Amino acid sequence: MVVKKVLFLSAFAATLSSPAFAGFAVNLSRTGGNTSPAPAAALSDFITQNPDSGLVTGDTFFEAAGGLESNFDPGPQSLGGFTVSASAGATGSIFDAGSNAHNDLNPITESYAFNQEATITIAGLMANSVAGDTIVLSIFAIGDNIGQQSTLTANYGGASATQSTLFNGAGEARTSAVGSIPFVNFTFVADGVTDAILFDINGASGTGGGVLNGFSLSVTPAVVPEPASLALIGLGSLALVGRRRKA
Repeated sequence: MVVKKVLFLSAFAATLSSPAFAGFAVNLSRTGGNTSPAPAAALSDFITQNPDSGLVTGDTFFEAAGGLESNFDPGPQSLGGFTVSASAGATGSIFDAGSNAHNDLNPITESYAFNQEATITIAGLMANSVAGDTIVLSIFAIGDNIGQQSTLTANYGGASATQSTLFNGAGEARTSAVGSIPFVNFTFVADGVTDAILFDINGASGTGGGVLNGFSLSVTPAVVPEPASLALIGLGSLALVGRRRKA
């Protein structure tokens, strides 16, 4: 009886220990303002444009004016409990989309780092997740012309995945968004022992090197019963223990 009760209480405590939602979004923009009429980006843009990002209202938003180098290399940036850093040499010129680009009015993709080949490290998962939580890494990565896109590789806990963005479909003019894949999502299950997730930016087929508009990370807790449900579970288990004692 005692062993079963201890096991139950341990599982009960583990369920309660899952942290609350945690996340942040980073938007790259050119220092000195935009040359096109796109409004300034906000956290809400990342949420509405990518509902699967896992971001929620109240997460941290950071405007990285000047790109990666001036914000994350060499010193890391603290964002909502996480620490973000970029590999040495993460330069890349910052541009605004030209007036004839299909992403010219998009607050996120209107600004981008070009010829950007770097590794981004996001640390802090041990403090913001437990085993079983869902981690979503989202990356926006298109330029303002055909062929300006990226191949992105994410690494977490020994698992690796590669995906590519796409400026637009074959045969489409640069003003057309048909076939466009402006962002990709990488989803991992937290293992409880890995603290950092990394992603590499590399040039896809076409002109120039890698492209980056912005990125986000979110941690969604494993399903946690509501307080009322937890109370019922506790009472039911105590009743079961009492019944077995009488038997």
